[in-house]
Parts: sequence; structure tokens; C-alpha cells
Amino acid sequence: MRKYYLKYMVFGLAILGLISLAVVYVGPASSDNLVNEIAEKELNQEVGIEIGKFGPDFNLTALRGDQVSLSQFRGQKVILHFWASWCPSCREEMPDLAQFDTEYDDITVLGVNVGEEEEAVNEFINSNDYQFIVLLDQASLVAGEYAVSVLPTTYFIDQEGRIKYIKRGIVNKEELIELRRELF
Repeated sequence: MRKYYLKYMVFGLAILGLISLAVVYVGPASSDNLVNEIAEKELNQEVGIEIGKFGPDFNLTALRGDQVSLSQFRGQKVILHFWASWCPSCREEMPDLAQFDTEYDDITVLGVNVGEEEEAVNEFINSNDYQFIVLLDQASLVAGEYAVSVLPTTYFIDQEGRIKYIKRGIVNKEELIELRRELF
């Protein structure tokens, strides 16, 4: 009887040892993956178009030809401004936005043109000598992702990439200065 008991005990210890080895070699990798999955899910839950959420990242072609993404401006304050040259309100506010961009270099202005051909955008920007970064959203995909239903629409985004304020409709220079002071 003792012989069988000893045999089962050795067998049990061998199984326990194998399980321990499996936990040591497989466990940390699995738990790291689990932690990464949880962190990614939490981050995805924080991405959105509401105040306090991280603005959705995008990749658009700038009028100058380079590729620009929102994430490349992390660490900077950003005004993400959706507009079109055919929009009377956009045309009205554009000089104030351009002047604000020239005077305040602590905030990056990204002007996202919605739905227009590059030639029309280029002609409008050059004829008015606007210097801020102009991005082309010809298929209106980014505008759709940001639920832009009115032009102009302006998102104010902090250094972390979180949306601080959303303005639908015309924004003037005085309002931009006040929002800069209040939000950042």
C-alpha cells in the first residue's frame, strides 16, 4: 500500500512541477498580452468626439503635399478647424483664424478642407496668403468621423490629444483668444 501511495505522490509532484513550469514560461507572456489588450480597450473607449475624449487620429494629405496625422501633434495644443471655400461663414472667419495663427505660435492650427478638389483649395488659400496648415479631406471621411454637420466646426485639442471644446459655426479672433486663455 505504501508503495502505491509513494508512486501517486511522485506522479502528483511531477504534474504539479509541469504546471508550475508552464505558468512560469507561459504565464507572464499571457498576462502581458492580457494587460496590453485591456489597456488598448480602455484607450479605445477614451477615443471619441466628445469633450474629454481623445480626438480620433487621422492621416490626411496637406496642401503642401506631406502626410499629416493628428497624433504627430501630441504635446502641442491644436485647433482642428473644418471648413470649405464655398462656405460663406468659413470665408468670413478665415482672416481672423489666419491672424490668430500668425500671432499665437503656441497653438497649431490645422485647417481641414471638407470635400473640395485640391486646385480650388490651393487657389483660395494662395489668393488670401493664409499660412496655417491646410489638410485635404476630399472624401469627407475625417469630417464624418468628427460628426461635422455644420461648416465651420472647430475642435480645440490639448497637448494630450483630448478634446477641450467644440465650436460649431463662426469663430472670431476675440473668441479664439478667450478660448486660448480659458482652455489652455
